[in-house]
Amino acid sequence: MNKLFILITRIFLGGGLALCFLYVVLLSYIYYSDTRDVKIVTNVKSIYSRIKEPHQLELLKHGIDSLIKRIDMIKSAKESIELEFFIYELDEASTLVTQELIKASKRGVKIKLLVDYSVAVFKLAPKYAGELMESGIEVRYYNTAANSNLIAVQHRNHRKLLIVDGVSAVTGGRNIATEYFDLNESYNFLDYDVVVNGKIVRDIRQSFFHYWESDYASIPDKDINGESYFSNKSIDKKILNKIVAARLSYNERKETSECRDIAFTTDFPGVLVNNRQVYKRLEELVQSATEELIAESPYLILRKDGAELIKSVTSRGVSFSILTNGLHSTDAYYTSAAMGLSLGVMEDIDLTLYLFEGKSIYSQETVGDRWGIHSKRAVVDKKHTVIGTYNIDPRSANLNSEMIIICRDNPELASIILDDINERINGSIKLGVDDYNLSAITKDAGRSSVIKFYLSLPLVFFLEFLL
Repeated sequence: MNKLFILITRIFLGGGLALCFLYVVLLSYIYYSDTRDVKIVTNVKSIYSRIKEPHQLELLKHGIDSLIKRIDMIKSAKESIELEFFIYELDEASTLVTQELIKASKRGVKIKLLVDYSVAVFKLAPKYAGELMESGIEVRYYNTAANSNLIAVQHRNHRKLLIVDGVSAVTGGRNIATEYFDLNESYNFLDYDVVVNGKIVRDIRQSFFHYWESDYASIPDKDINGESYFSNKSIDKKILNKIVAARLSYNERKETSECRDIAFTTDFPGVLVNNRQVYKRLEELVQSATEELIAESPYLILRKDGAELIKSVTSRGVSFSILTNGLHSTDAYYTSAAMGLSLGVMEDIDLTLYLFEGKSIYSQETVGDRWGIHSKRAVVDKKHTVIGTYNIDPRSANLNSEMIIICRDNPELASIILDDINERINGSIKLGVDDYNLSAITKDAGRSSVIKFYLSLPLVFFLEFLL
């Protein structure tokens, strides 16, 4: 009996060791096959520009205003337009923007459009891009690595940018889709953009060309079966009427400020760790806080290093608050699951957490009855402001290319941003340490979302670094 037991034990141990060996070999092969094709960018320096001269800023908290501003900027273009987006949807919002781009191209404006090729969100297929190219608009895709290339494909361009004539730039959280402009019937984002006018736009534009000219950017193959989607699509009259009505009161809502110490920083093309520059600048700013820091992000996924950064600040008596989404107000149940799994590291870092309840807080937002936070911004010590594309999650820190605008020593601008964040906080639930549990995140969410949330927990546990 003992010999049989020993034999069985040896078989199981031997089989287990064999499987482990095969697993290591497989991982080594995947790593080798992926990294041999990872492009190393050597002709581009990381971008960081800080200028202590007056820059004019326009703040765009309403989606409809942000769409109107983009259209007006495109209409005003005389020489050039550069656009760079993570998402370029096929809908009314993208149609309105694209139709204006086609008109601008016909009057001689040079236009370049760079769109990320992420399979999860990519819509501007060659048959649609062909229509733009036929109209004289240059189109390129960013990172068309095959999905089987498990490492290289994780690097995505998450930047959002519109530059006109090299003198005016818009960046922030908004992609090109109806839900970013208060026009979606079922779900919309509360987002935030900033228009920058001044010398630093030259550096922002230079960063665009770093991406445009990088080895990660490729020209779409011509599709002989292309179709005129944008030219032939008519816009719903309700949407047109909403835009007309919003335009009449646009100037009444307009918020502007002057920044005399402005900085722009971005990651640069490539998946390598050294390419990640935005996190480093944000870390410096966080560590400089002496009184309080309030941040807003649609996703909140803290790993040990992020929690330690926050604790290093709060342990000095600095108040640290974050406004983010619960399951009810997000469009991504898996990121809520990842936040749920990171609640444990939040319990002892003195972080004040607010979960948005998912309701519109602005009177002119009448489309749809479900809303989610999508802004990426922060205010440090009531005088330093950050607006950009960076989410508080491992993907933004380690995998995506991001960009941010920092305005230092401007209490007036900080006050405008804080007032808006606090208005959203008033429509949120404050979590105390005793509330750090999964049921707090899933509160008021639909049954289907809750089921997906719990079913995704095991998978999210292993793939958290990709979220």
